[in-house]
Amino acid sequence: MVVDLIRNIRFTRTDVTAVKLYEEYVIAGIGSSLFIYKKDTLEVVTIHHKILDGQKIYGIEFSKDGSKLLIFGDQRITVFKAKENENDLEFVKQIMTDVSDVQGLDLIEYTENTITICIFGKGLEVLTIQLEERQLVQNTSNTSMAPQVTAVTEPVTLGEGPHWDHREQALYFVSIFDRSIHKYVPATKKHTRSVLDDLVGFIVPIEGKPNHFVVGLKRRIAEVIWDGQDGTAKVIRTIAEIDKHNPENRLNDGKADPRGRLFAGTMGYEYEPGKFYHKKGALYRFDPDGKVHTLAENIDISNGLCWDVEEKAFYYADSFEYAIRRYDYDIETGDISNPKFVFNYKDHGLEGIVDGMTIDTEGNLWVANFDGHQVLKIDPKKGKLLQKIRIPALQVTSATFGGPNLDILYVTSACMNRGVEQKPPCGSTFQLSGLGVKGHPNANARFD
Repeated sequence: MVVDLIRNIRFTRTDVTAVKLYEEYVIAGIGSSLFIYKKDTLEVVTIHHKILDGQKIYGIEFSKDGSKLLIFGDQRITVFKAKENENDLEFVKQIMTDVSDVQGLDLIEYTENTITICIFGKGLEVLTIQLEERQLVQNTSNTSMAPQVTAVTEPVTLGEGPHWDHREQALYFVSIFDRSIHKYVPATKKHTRSVLDDLVGFIVPIEGKPNHFVVGLKRRIAEVIWDGQDGTAKVIRTIAEIDKHNPENRLNDGKADPRGRLFAGTMGYEYEPGKFYHKKGALYRFDPDGKVHTLAENIDISNGLCWDVEEKAFYYADSFEYAIRRYDYDIETGDISNPKFVFNYKDHGLEGIVDGMTIDTEGNLWVANFDGHQVLKIDPKKGKLLQKIRIPALQVTSATFGGPNLDILYVTSACMNRGVEQKPPCGSTFQLSGLGVKGHPNANARFD
């Protein structure tokens, strides 16, 4: 048998789960790797891609012209393109399926640009897969107008702080534990990054200073110059330093208000993944002249941060309150007052915690549900949960509207093994389209 022959050539493992014949090759799925065997030369080439980590490969198919390779794994189908003259694979897209404990699949139809397959196991699903563009589609069979969820970046450890620069038509975000700032340009699908010298909590462009950004570096508010290319960012000054009485604290989230004042918050030292010192954080405001104002103390994890359409309300979350606060907001001074809770996770039976959020032009919040696999649409005036959109990552971290019409929601995520193994596409930034709503342009920070 082909499978026995492959085992005898290179290894004695017995976990071969899928085999496909194609021209002069035999392709086998073993664990989360592909073994490609040249029949004539008995040469075996091992090909692996990070996005397959932890997945059991149970099926392999090719596109009609042979240029695309489809790998069927745990509740997802991953499409790759073989790189010319390289023993490597280029990630094209990934499609989610609701079928679990897959027993098999049948190929139904080929066209030049699509492949239709039937997957069966705990459930049955027929999927027609478009093979051209890079995307991750979550199937939402309950509605014909369901949003489309697309993975647009490679995974990072802890993606956070998405900021859409409307003039550049580019998305900026950070990976906290990777100490890196990132830029993604949808028009070109180019994703660049640059590593800084400490944990980085957020990135916001500085108004009137092209290629200058304010970033949160551990406990410092710093100015960085970056041309958006790989590895070129440089810290040029420290604007402020906070939480000196808690030197292991770090900045976790930050945004500019409509007048360019920077709001940013901290959290206590995380001594193990998911375990940190409680009530050590605070929320601050940094004015353009450099003055620092403490707005809230005894915070577990500072999160949220958005302002309403009328510029009269400020929404904020201390994640382990499992709730969203609303403050009265004074646009002239930047002061906040009269906090009250407008939504509580436990009242709605939600798991996980409140993470980052944004707001649409109708005044509804779009909230990242960390450890909840979803983004929530919430009416803060009525305290009503309007919609839940499943994200193919457990640790959903933040969201912002972007795109030419500000009608695309960009969602960051994390891929941290905190007692439970996480699998890609966790850690990717996702694009949600077809929501039927729009957001506001993100404000840039102002500093003298």
